[in-house]
Amino acid sequence: WLDLRAHAAVHNIAILIGRLFLFLPGYNPARELNLASVFTGGVAVLFYGVLLLRVLRSKLVAVLCTGVLMVSRSMWWHSTIAESYAVNAVFVVGALWLLFVPDGLRDRRLILLFFIGGLALFNHVQLGIIVVGATVSLALAVRKGARIVALPLLCAGGFLVGLIPWLIVFRQEVLRSGLATTVSLLRGAKWGALMFEGEGPRGLSDVLYLVFEHFPGPFLLAIPVGLVILVRRYEAKQSWGFLAMLALNTGFFAMYDTWDRYAFLLPSFIMLAFAGSLAVDALWGRLSQERLHAAARVVMVATMLFSLVFPPWFYSRLAEWGTQPGFWSRRYGGEYHGNIVNFAEYLANPNKRHWRDTEEYANLLFDRLPKNAVYIDDDSRTYFPIQYFRRYFHKRTDLSIFMINSWEFTGWGIDSEDFMGKFQHAWRSDGDLFLPSLGYPFDRFIPTRLGGRPVEFQIVYLDKRRHVYRLLTSADMLDPSFRSRGDRRRPRGPGSPPRSPRRSPRSRRDPRRIGSLR
Repeated sequence: WLDLRAHAAVHNIAILIGRLFLFLPGYNPARELNLASVFTGGVAVLFYGVLLLRVLRSKLVAVLCTGVLMVSRSMWWHSTIAESYAVNAVFVVGALWLLFVPDGLRDRRLILLFFIGGLALFNHVQLGIIVVGATVSLALAVRKGARIVALPLLCAGGFLVGLIPWLIVFRQEVLRSGLATTVSLLRGAKWGALMFEGEGPRGLSDVLYLVFEHFPGPFLLAIPVGLVILVRRYEAKQSWGFLAMLALNTGFFAMYDTWDRYAFLLPSFIMLAFAGSLAVDALWGRLSQERLHAAARVVMVATMLFSLVFPPWFYSRLAEWGTQPGFWSRRYGGEYHGNIVNFAEYLANPNKRHWRDTEEYANLLFDRLPKNAVYIDDDSRTYFPIQYFRRYFHKRTDLSIFMINSWEFTGWGIDSEDFMGKFQHAWRSDGDLFLPSLGYPFDRFIPTRLGGRPVEFQIVYLDKRRHVYRLLTSADMLDPSFRSRGDRRRPRGPGSPPRSPRRSPRSRRDPRRIGSLR
């Protein structure tokens, strides 16, 4: 019923919230889990707005700055699809509340901050940044003469109390899998190894771009000013605790080469938005001191409104700009799976109101694939949605749907040996085997020859825009009527055939990464 784990990649509190939403009437897991994300994202934004109302002097500025965070790409994206990172946002906003709400960071708040840090680890290991920030704040508090022994002990106690849910899950994991396996899962197993590969300067430049992409309006200019104001205005135990969380989260995930880096950077975006809000509030306070500055205040409100309305338009254009040569095409152009879904649009635009590509593609497969066909997909494309429709709506249960193990992790899809076995069986038995692409990641697994003959595919159109690739079997090769058709990759469905696809060389990088969709 619940799969709570000690694995570094599991979001336990998000799972619990999702389970609660599954009790809603009219069983539809996709809708209900989407609502769970809407709920947690809404709580995070609402809580952030209340935080700004307590910290900033102007209520108008607080409302406008809350809107800026609300329409930022990662916050919006993770609040409108079935995802788990909005829960992380709630914890980060809670940590900011304990650090910066007026009356200072008293001892009780510091203890509560450690409690929040321990509880946050039950949801996701990334939220250990809260514990690091709390530790920095504690060290500076003790240095200034706070209770040198009692306060650290109380903070440690608060952390352990918050950690109790995680300790329970950890114990169950040890009993089930053993200590060595559990520790490996806690470190992320092979996912953890991927995190520590590093990217160097390229990762840092990508982070800078993502900051711009999340705050593409004039609000972006307020962020560095706000960081300076934060250091000057607040006590060291507050400002340096904040900076420790920001630096650790941003620096670590700058080194993590993954297409969804913006998901892990969501806490950083929230903290940067908070800093920018301090700068906007400070400028508003200066302009409010004299009546002569009334026109300047009007301009400032107009500028903030622009920072609210520009991002949705900006995000809606990124995928289209990616089709043209230039800067945007390097990030959102050259889709390696454009024959099935417009994944660049899916990634770039958090507004999913009219997104139907995945559902349409799944239905086309169900309509066009022959009985008992084998379809092998990649996890970043449409595998999970297709399986969802088959499981909950019982569509085309005769199909055999598999996921390629492109990450080469144990238990994650079929490996190269299984892949080769399915190819050989389909080739010998004249079975129907389909792939969505001949490029990444399939080009690493597709054999070059079967039965002494070169491996070839036939383009099969699903509609005028979408097509898949069918493996040509031994029977196809020996059929005179088939051989007389000329181009063996000529489509079966309507429309004219495109240029014959070429097998791409093995990519050194994962093109699913948001910075390189080619």
